Amino acid sequence: MSKLISLLLLLYICSVVSGCDENTLALQVGTNQIIDTKIPRGDSQVTIPFLIPEGINESALSYAVHSAHSELTIELLDPDEKLIASSLSEEGWFMPAKHLSPNNPENTWGFKKIVNPTSGMWSVRFTRSTEAPKGAIPLQLSMGLVPKYSAFIKPYNTRVQVGQPILVEMRLSAHGKTEPIEGHQIDVFNEYDEKVDELRVSNRLTRADNVRINSTGSSYLAIYTPETIGTMTLKAALPVSIDNQPAVKEVRNSLEVVAPILKVTGVTFMRSSEKSKTVGIHLRVNVVVNEPIWLVARATLAVDGKNITTSRNKETAAGEAATFTFDISDIPEELLNTHAVRLVQLDFTDFNVEQSAVLLQSIPIEKEITDTPFTIRF
Repeated sequence: MSKLISLLLLLYICSVVSGCDENTLALQVGTNQIIDTKIPRGDSQVTIPFLIPEGINESALSYAVHSAHSELTIELLDPDEKLIASSLSEEGWFMPAKHLSPNNPENTWGFKKIVNPTSGMWSVRFTRSTEAPKGAIPLQLSMGLVPKYSAFIKPYNTRVQVGQPILVEMRLSAHGKTEPIEGHQIDVFNEYDEKVDELRVSNRLTRADNVRINSTGSSYLAIYTPETIGTMTLKAALPVSIDNQPAVKEVRNSLEVVAPILKVTGVTFMRSSEKSKTVGIHLRVNVVVNEPIWLVARATLAVDGKNITTSRNKETAAGEAATFTFDISDIPEELLNTHAVRLVQLDFTDFNVEQSAVLLQSIPIEKEITDTPFTIRF
């Protein structure tokens, strides 16, 4: 709805609602307003009127109160003067100042959101209790109309390297409750607005070793592995419903992709040629960095329906060609003789103790390990 139509609606409502003047507080969707007021000395009450316009698209009224004095009652009244919420009922909660920051002497009252409130003149009424001091009681009222839907796309890193897999989270909420978006698409565009990739979010994302990645039931994740440098924009159009009509909630975010510091030149793997209980996997990794890093290489194998992971680490200098050798000895010989062993995936991590570890590259292999050496060159 255009600003002009909204203004006309406000003027119309003001023309039919008594007490509406140029000083009337008119709420707008997506904005929050702070009102400083007080119960004057000698008065028992003060009332703050405010206008909720038409066409708020199922937004919710959100409000809270702050005051250094706790001896008062707060009530929300609709256009018919009906009591909708009170600080004395279950619709409200109270947080004493002593439970908040020591530097904040104010108490806080919070209330449940009022979903899709009726348009018209509402009011918040403050009443001094009999135990309250006789002087003025300063108050601060924070209120606004919160849109029905909120959504975001969030890459877990905003600066990544070519070939570096990162997690991307997307979430859609209706009045604070997470909406299911399993399988929804995220499109990736380069700086020329050309589509270069597409992702699908899932609430059941797993690693190569089948460990679930999603930390909560409300998180929807995808893995994005950029292939070229530049600024990449992630976009999604989420179908929603407003006033029983279909609509679209658009979200976007961006990240910067830079040249990789890690290059994997080749992987060689085979079963041991002698009768033993080990499988040898040989990796050669060339690392090109501006400064030395501590590199961790992890191999994931699959045998008899189970995944086995093992890792090696090495401090590498700039430009060094590092070799990682894996000798996995915990696969019994009888199992090797009766089951195929697959090299599932290789992961390479920059383990910086001053920061969190950064996954530099994941390479899916999905090749069976045999007695014949097999080499993959990149």
